[in-house]
Amino acid sequence: MRVNIQYSCDLEEVPKEVARLIENALSQLNGNAIEALEEVHGALKFSSDFSELVSATQKIDSVRHILNNLDHVLSDCDNVLKGYVNTRAQLQQQAEAEAAAPQEELTVDEIATQIEDAEEYEEEAADEGN
Repeated sequence: MRVNIQYSCDLEEVPKEVARLIENALSQLNGNAIEALEEVHGALKFSSDFSELVSATQKIDSVRHILNNLDHVLSDCDNVLKGYVNTRAQLQQQAEAEAAAPQEELTVDEIATQIEDAEEYEEEAADEGN
């Protein structure tokens, strides 16, 4: 039975955590699966003994289970990395939006005061020109 587990880590640590999961999966694949397939290959190629053929079917089934587990791990890694990439993209978009947004927000009263000041300045400039 497979269950989902969950834990948190810093965003920057996500790729390292996924690499750790893949490393564990690789160790299973490199050790057990390859050795078993080599034994099956040798038994099928060089032997016709019935008991070795039965053993070969058991080893093939064992490799299939290892590959199934590996598939689950890779699926989890894929989902985690997709979430990481999406989160990084959202953070980048937020940073760009904040950089593009006006830095100073004025209140309605401040805008009204600036308009009044500009109108007074125009009146003074017009008076001086006459």
